[in-house]
Amino acid sequence: MASRRASLINPKARALLSAIVLFIVISFWFELFFLVGILSLLFFFLLFIFRDPVRKVPPAPLGVVSPVDAKVINIQQSQDPYLKREAWCISLRVNLSGVYSIRAPIEGKIHEQWQADIQKGIDYANWLQTDEGDNLVWSIRTRFHTHPSCTIQPGERIGQGQRCGFVLLSKYCHVYLPLGCRIEAQAGQTVLAGESIIATLIHNSQTQS
Repeated sequence: MASRRASLINPKARALLSAIVLFIVISFWFELFFLVGILSLLFFFLLFIFRDPVRKVPPAPLGVVSPVDAKVINIQQSQDPYLKREAWCISLRVNLSGVYSIRAPIEGKIHEQWQADIQKGIDYANWLQTDEGDNLVWSIRTRFHTHPSCTIQPGERIGQGQRCGFVLLSKYCHVYLPLGCRIEAQAGQTVLAGESIIATLIHNSQTQS
């Protein structure tokens, strides 16, 4: 099914794009064609950056979808720095020419969010817990100090593949998963936010964390 709150343009940019169109019309009316050209280039550049195509969420309730458009660069067991546990970590390099909207990997409730300034960027992370008690964390590392826009807060529920934020010029994404899950992604694979399954949760009380 199509993801919730789907649209072709990220809501964050609609007012800005509308204002640019208005200035293009005014510039054309006063025959300021040079300005029309510059504003038109700016319009199409922003249209590319803020595009937000509809994504088809797979019919797999226990499937963990990628939060971002990216390439899988590493899969390993490591320490989850947020929940202080051993976990699977799927590392993704965000596609510069991809869509910058962030989508929830699975249905559940947001428990906590973190944001920390680091050298040459910002780390932004979300902790989500499913109704069955599975804990997932995904963190986004930005290029430079681009601040993320988040549309959901701690305590709120979110659907699998639902748009939950926007990070311009994001660089890396790390997804921390329970050790008992089944990894579906492979290193080198290209994945789409809200659409590509990277892991499947397995409900086993002895391995779930």
